[in-house]
Amino acid sequence: MFDTVNLVAFLAINLLLLAWILVFAAITLLGSALGRTTVAAGGVAFLGSVLVFLLGSIPQFGALAPGGLITWANQLAVGESVAPNTGALAMSLVFVLILLIT
Repeated sequence: MFDTVNLVAFLAINLLLLAWILVFAAITLLGSALGRTTVAAGGVAFLGSVLVFLLGSIPQFGALAPGGLITWANQLAVGESVAPNTGALAMSLVFVLILLIT
């Protein structure tokens, strides 16, 4: 009924999803550092998250946006032959570092 689990693909998918969610965790931490109240912090985090999703819809930036990690993880989950999107991974990690330094 179920096929065997490819452990390498499973770990790769989880690492890609971790890198994706770290972007939003960094946005949330920046919002909590900038906002004086919890409402302001939540507003900054929400607007930052919406901005990241909107930037992903721009054709020139979409492949490098954190959403590219989700596409890569989906292709790994299905078992397709996939070209690695290292640009999205690098951009996400750089984005996290910039947000945490700020």
